[in-house]
Amino acid sequence: MPAEHAFAPYVRALGKGKLGSRSLRQDEAFDAISMILQQQVEPEQLGAFLMLLRVKKETLAELAGFVAAVISFHNYSSAKIPGIAVDIERDTPDQQLDPERLRLLWRDECDEAYGEAGVLSTLACCLVRLGQAHEQNEGSQLATIWWQNRNRLLI
Repeated sequence: MPAEHAFAPYVRALGKGKLGSRSLRQDEAFDAISMILQQQVEPEQLGAFLMLLRVKKETLAELAGFVAAVISFHNYSSAKIPGIAVDIERDTPDQQLDPERLRLLWRDECDEAYGEAGVLSTLACCLVRLGQAHEQNEGSQLATIWWQNRNRLLI
């Protein structure tokens, strides 16, 4: 029997159905997005992961983990995905990754360019990897449109 892919537990956590699924902890969300950014997941896994997140809606802890992963990736390996650059500030205090601050950002109740850049950069990278955008600029444009049209009352 082949060994389980390292990304499988994240898909399984989100995809066990109405009663068995659960949200990712912040550290799990960090690990999952890190694997995506480093191209360590299969396209089918990425599609399933993003679809499951879309259906269940991201939690504040998941969003904080996603943003932290993008920051870490940018600081240490900005050139690992050809054609994708992540443009966020490097010296941002950890308190800006607090889930409550991200909730306020989502609802437009605070001005937080750092958090918004993290969300948009992550989404743009995923759009390119999924083939929904051909290059970073197109992915960024699509991500911006999605961000502007989000349902601010979800979280």
